[in-house]
Amino acid sequence: MSWLLLLISVGCVVLATLCASATLFSGCLLLSLPCALAGGRGLYRRHRAGSGDTLIDSHELKRLAAEHAAA
Repeated sequence: MSWLLLLISVGCVVLATLCASATLFSGCLLLSLPCALAGGRGLYRRHRAGSGDTLIDSHELKRLAAEHAAA
């Protein structure tokens, strides 16, 4: 889905450079920005979900919570 949004964004920019109407130009650019942001955000989230580099894992968190409750 993220790649589709990025492809739509690029298509809107290309269409904006080829059109002669100012209304169509501004509409394409206004549509391109949210599509690019959403596509980039989706790719970033997918990358972060697959990397698995969290600061603390669930077992360590449970151990720390148990130590804190016991103290």
